[in-house]
Amino acid sequence: MGGFHMAGASQRDVRSVIEAFKKLGVVHVAPSHCSGDETRRWMKEAFGEGYLPAGAGARFTFESETDS
Repeated sequence: MGGFHMAGASQRDVRSVIEAFKKLGVVHVAPSHCSGDETRRWMKEAFGEGYLPAGAGARFTFESETDS
């Protein structure tokens, strides 16, 4: 969650980060503006429903899986 500061990064570099996130078990991402438009688009494609739009004013509520 936050700014990944990848605006202007190559598609290869962004795809490498996405793959690293997936290897770490990341299932949700919430990139903000400084991540760059292309990075956000590629992350949305890669994470599908796990992509959470973020930016100024965005609000998130977190619950433990055991809270259900």
